Amino acid sequence: MTDCSLRNLDLAHKVIVAIDGPAGAGKSTVARHLARHFGLLNLETGAMYRAFAFKALRTGLPLDESAGLESLAAETSIRL
Repeated sequence: MTDCSLRNLDLAHKVIVAIDGPAGAGKSTVARHLARHFGLLNLETGAMYRAFAFKALRTGLPLDESAGLESLAAETSIRL
């Protein structure tokens, strides 16, 4: 797809791009540039996971307690 075709996509179509690689490889930087270039939302799931883990640790919830994590996730809101 070219830049023009991405900008003119019908809202019913979703563009999802996943970038995988080792820590420090520049994935977030590349994702940010691609999103800006093509006018897409850059959703950094890694940051979301870290924020949730931080919240769990701050509340004293063990990270291997799945029922507690599920309950915490149900009451957690992450705003973009």
